[in-house]
Order: sequence, then C-alpha cells, then structure tokens
Amino acid sequence: MRKYSSLVLGQLRSPVSVPRGSDPRAWIVEAWTREIRAALGKPIEPFAWETCPAMEQLTISTWNVFSPYRAHARPFDFLIVGLISQDRADIAARPKYCCKKPRPSCLLFDDSTQWRAQEWRCLGCGAAWDFDTFPRLRTYGELVQRTLQTVDRKRLNADGSEPTTVMHGVTIPRPVHVKLRTRIGKEITVDPTDTDEDYTAEMLSATDVLEYRNPGEKLDALRAAVRAAGIKRVARISGVPRSKVQVFVNQGAVPQRKTVAKLEAALARLGA
Repeated sequence: MRKYSSLVLGQLRSPVSVPRGSDPRAWIVEAWTREIRAALGKPIEPFAWETCPAMEQLTISTWNVFSPYRAHARPFDFLIVGLISQDRADIAARPKYCCKKPRPSCLLFDDSTQWRAQEWRCLGCGAAWDFDTFPRLRTYGELVQRTLQTVDRKRLNADGSEPTTVMHGVTIPRPVHVKLRTRIGKEITVDPTDTDEDYTAEMLSATDVLEYRNPGEKLDALRAAVRAAGIKRVARISGVPRSKVQVFVNQGAVPQRKTVAKLEAALARLGA
C-alpha cells in the first residue's frame, strides 16, 4: 500500500489497540488492503472489529457535554461518541428516541470489544442509552464497506467516462465551466453537540460554511428578485403578509431569518 484515503474513516477512533509510537490509522491501511485483495479475487477474512459500533473521540470541553458525566469525569477528559444509523429500515424498526438530538456516548475505553459493557449516555439529555429500543449504531464494518466502495464523483476515468465501482487505472479531475464566482468564506468543522436533525450518521465529520460576505448583499439580491417576480405574487405564495414584503423591498427593512427563508422558497417555486 503506497497511498490510501482516510476520508470519513480518519475521523474515527481506531477499533484496535495502538501501541505507543505506532500509526493510529494502520487499521485503515488494513481495510484498504483487504478491499484490494477482494477486488483481485483473492481470499479475505473478516476483521474482528467489524461488528463494533463506529466511534469518535470527543473532548469534554463544554458544560452540556460534561453535565451527564460530572460524577465520573473531569473537564477535558475524553468521551467516545457513537454514530446513529440513519437507514430508513433502522429508523422504522426503532423509532424511539430519548430526546430530539440523541448522541450516544460513554467515557473513553481501550478494548473496543467491550463497548456494550460501558455506561452509555445521551449527550443531548443525559439519559441512559437503551441499545434494545433506541436507534441502532453504525458499525465499523458498515462504514468501511460504504466508504471504500463509494465512487468519487469529482473525478472521471482517464478516457473521460463516468466513474463506476469497477473502474481501473488513474483518474482525472472533472472539468468544470465556471459561470459565476462568489466569495462565501470557508468550511468549518461542526461541533457534534450542536448539529441539527438534518445531518446524517456521519454528523461528527460534518462541515458548515462560514460566510465572510456582507449579509446586506444577500438581502439586496433578494429584494431585486422579489421585485422582479412581483411583490403581490411572492407574498401570496410565501404566506408572508404583503405589507411586510413591501416594507422589505421598498424601505430596506431587515426581516427575520424565517421570513427570508419563506421568500427564498417562494422564489424557488416561481423559478426566479
């Protein structure tokens, strides 16, 4: 193995013990090696850690994280956080949640095979985690299979054809024709304790966009779009009172975020 990708998997804690001075991502190299052997038709064996829940390490750096563990831990100790399965079948089979933002977690431990013996609690509400009724946790095996067999849509085959799961050889960057360039900022890592329900099971490695541009520019563009589409028409479709839309467009008032969202949704429906 000369080079390997640690996308998604690099965010996870190693499912095997890492000797001092060793590479904590050696297990990822092993996963890639096995995947290549399988692709070449060579015999492979399952890893002992495949059925263990995929876990990420989290530092206790805020009160809402520390609160459920204050009797057993200290600030800046480490926690293990599990990833909830977002598959529809799993959600239908186990629809029970302890709170609106369940985050299964426990204190840091070494032996991944002993995960069930730990005292798991929800980061959102502090309730004890019930593995029999609460959502199932994703396993290392699932994430390895999904990640290593995922097609990189950002690249093409060397001959310019679309990539597939059985592609061979080098790839080339996908050509892009730039129509508009806008300065928006950069991506920042999202605190897993602050993510909303829209994130997937890989929420711990999710990113968000930090905008640098003047928010007034966005509102000016929205005013122009509403004016072009028709104030009366946009007000009817969005459900925002016509008087409020007029004040926003004609007098430069700054609306609430939910009002902006309604106007943008109305314009999207109109194709504006």
